[in-house]
Amino acid sequence: MKLTKIIKNFSAVFSAAALFGIFGCSMEIDQNSAASSITDISRALIYQEISQMTFMGGSALYSPKDANANQISNGVVIATRIGEVYAIDLGSGKYSYQNSKVNFEYGFIKITDVSKESISFSYAKFNGSKNASPAGSFTLSEGKTADLNGDGISDIIWRKPDAGHKGRKNNMWLTFLCSTGTGSESGSSSMFSIIPMQYSRSTYPNGMLGINSNGQYVINMYDVGTSNRAAISEIGPGDYIFDMEKNTIGMYAGEERSGRNARAIEDAEFEKIEPVTESSTASDFEYKPYDFTGEYDINTLLSLLPKSVVSQDYANKSLSENVDYLNTLIKDSAFIAAVMQENPGEVAEEIRAQLATPISSDIELVIFNRHALSLFFPDDCPDVNIMASTLAGALPWFSCEIGAVPEMSGSERSLFDDEIVKIQKKIEECRRTGGESKSESIKKELEEAYHSQIEKYMKEAEQECTLSKDIYTEDYILYNIKREAYKKYISKTSLSFNVAPLAAGLSGQKWLVDIIRGANGDLTFGVNASISFADANPDIYFKTIQYVQIEAENKLAVTVYGTSLFSSKTPDKLTPEQTKDYLKQQHGIDADKDGFWDFDKMYKDETITSGFGIDKWYFKWKNEKKVYGDYKVRATEDAKAFHRFIQPVKAVPIGVTMDFKFDILFASKAVIYMDDIFVGGCQMVVHEVRCGVDWGFRDWFTCFGARIAPKVWTFYASPFNAYNSYAENNGFAGFTKINRENATMGGGVQVIFTPVLEARLGIGIGFDLAVASADMSAGVWGNAFMPLIFEAGITANAHKLVDEGSVDLDINTSFTALLGLSWGLDLQLCLDPPALDKKYWTYDIPGLGSTKMFQICKFDMKNFELVNSEGFKELE
Repeated sequence: MKLTKIIKNFSAVFSAAALFGIFGCSMEIDQNSAASSITDISRALIYQEISQMTFMGGSALYSPKDANANQISNGVVIATRIGEVYAIDLGSGKYSYQNSKVNFEYGFIKITDVSKESISFSYAKFNGSKNASPAGSFTLSEGKTADLNGDGISDIIWRKPDAGHKGRKNNMWLTFLCSTGTGSESGSSSMFSIIPMQYSRSTYPNGMLGINSNGQYVINMYDVGTSNRAAISEIGPGDYIFDMEKNTIGMYAGEERSGRNARAIEDAEFEKIEPVTESSTASDFEYKPYDFTGEYDINTLLSLLPKSVVSQDYANKSLSENVDYLNTLIKDSAFIAAVMQENPGEVAEEIRAQLATPISSDIELVIFNRHALSLFFPDDCPDVNIMASTLAGALPWFSCEIGAVPEMSGSERSLFDDEIVKIQKKIEECRRTGGESKSESIKKELEEAYHSQIEKYMKEAEQECTLSKDIYTEDYILYNIKREAYKKYISKTSLSFNVAPLAAGLSGQKWLVDIIRGANGDLTFGVNASISFADANPDIYFKTIQYVQIEAENKLAVTVYGTSLFSSKTPDKLTPEQTKDYLKQQHGIDADKDGFWDFDKMYKDETITSGFGIDKWYFKWKNEKKVYGDYKVRATEDAKAFHRFIQPVKAVPIGVTMDFKFDILFASKAVIYMDDIFVGGCQMVVHEVRCGVDWGFRDWFTCFGARIAPKVWTFYASPFNAYNSYAENNGFAGFTKINRENATMGGGVQVIFTPVLEARLGIGIGFDLAVASADMSAGVWGNAFMPLIFEAGITANAHKLVDEGSVDLDINTSFTALLGLSWGLDLQLCLDPPALDKKYWTYDIPGLGSTKMFQICKFDMKNFELVNSEGFKELE
């Protein structure tokens, strides 16, 4: 099972701008179907796949009464990323936090049993190998936690949902715990990734990526890869919606849905999020009418409040009027005290304890009173939601890596291989300590990382090189080592693709494809990226690679054409590789194994320098319209043809067919080769950026001692940006071997004309009318064909030309005339519709028939002197 598609469902390269307010990602998320059946994918999860998934902090949903929204059931596998959160000193007692790229581990949990009362699961982690190893089994009852990686810090808890959503009281959350440390102390982040392919139809249940660390659902508005609205069955006001059509993040402002029939989110239910600013007022945090359009009824809530507080009649008023009235009540500083007096108990005592800390503003008063009411009346009062308009706000704990991830060895891992873990540690140390030189320090460490990798891959390529130093020149060997080192760097540090063959193919020009293949052309682009949020603090790494290569060694190009001179179509053209593919796909022939064409030795054959050696190609090549093999040649459908169906008894559709055809077939070949000579080069250009902002807020809106929303005007930041660019150039032109005596270069062409005269007699069924005819018959055919082969080639001794300055050329020409006589049995269908050309379809019956070949004459010339002549003889 290939898991690459999983990565696309919840990952993308986000631009730096997106992290701070411009959402420009391209996540593909599908959410159409219920999680009614689970496919076991645990054995298919490997490190290279799971390490490139996208992880978020927060909770996975157990919804036993809504199969469409349920993310947790027996057999479900959830990927995990557990690691350190390190503190960054910003000065003046302020700290920012980031997810470590060194001290973390990937793994996954597999649910073995689940109910509202408890959950059981196994945990496996990747520890120095491609596959995961078991690391424990756990059973958690409500409110219990588990330490998955054994570091003494709780990573996961089975708990009830946050208050404030009436329809979710029957659900449970499997929460992955993320927290920063205190001051300079390190924290811990446990993040998860839902894997959609295990669910029915490989979709995200309810379209939900998960529940973020603030308790808000994160849902996509559209089906994956389409403009169709997704069907959502569980969502409430204040949940996040990703609108991929408009690249925006909004909030749900419709009626709460809890296990009802799934339907699409309407435009009116999508509300753009306005960020909290210095000009924000208490009214921005008040109740809205949509808060009471679902399972919450404002009249019921007002009826539960003390009569001393609710003095107006509300029963006969509109929803908007009652919402305005409730907002007036919660802005009164004495409001919550009256509610506590009427509702004594644990909740009242908790609120009384929180009131010991003075409320500092009207905004905090509204937030406090709204949250307090949701605690007193959880089934009748929605909680307050503070929304963020950026991706970092919607997913404050987030990690995504895109690009190739190498094999591991050891307990510590990073974006790079183990050599770069040391560099990554240095970068994190630069960020921990801060200072004016932070960007320069990171830039230096990234540069050291790059050169360390290139040096490592150079050593690996040198060890793997099979070129003998006793045979090949030192410069040629060094070129090959550098080239392979560059390719290793690209493949192991990026997600890469060679676009040269694709670009040539899309051009529609076969000659360009031939040149790209013949010259070993390579145009590769690679990308490697990571994005991480720790408590909404962003960190971005992005690298692009461009690699260009073109080489000429042993051959530059080989082309083969085949057509009838009577055809109006463009001649067919096949390279040797294309011809081999054709023989294998159409005729089941392995050209090398079955001896139809000795491709590998063609360029090394000694006849290349005497007669060019391509006269044998003609009879060892098969084409779609002609068969040049087994010494059998047939006229094509473009031949000049005479066909007659003779029907002795007009009432009986049985008759005799007679066919005569004349054709002139044409084929040509060309080759330019270099023996023991090489001309080529390659270039690799790398750009990498490491940037982010170590930031925070000096003051927050608080509720019950917890930070609810930042006061954005108290923002402080310490940005960093490190950019590096590297270029590697590698080229070689000259002799590949120490012994240059056999170094030659040359080329040649071969042109073949083959007149074909063919007759056929058959018997079959059909009809022959004045305006149209059609017949199908079995018959015997015979023909005579005469291949006329013209060849010209030239070779030069490159060693003498370069080292001695002398020109030593061999010019070879050849003319051969052959005669072939063939017969066989076939099946033929002929249609002659009115106003259209006559069409033939023939099928040669295998094993029936034979061919006799004769050489009429052959003349070979070398440097314009006749060196060989042959007369008439029968060929084997």
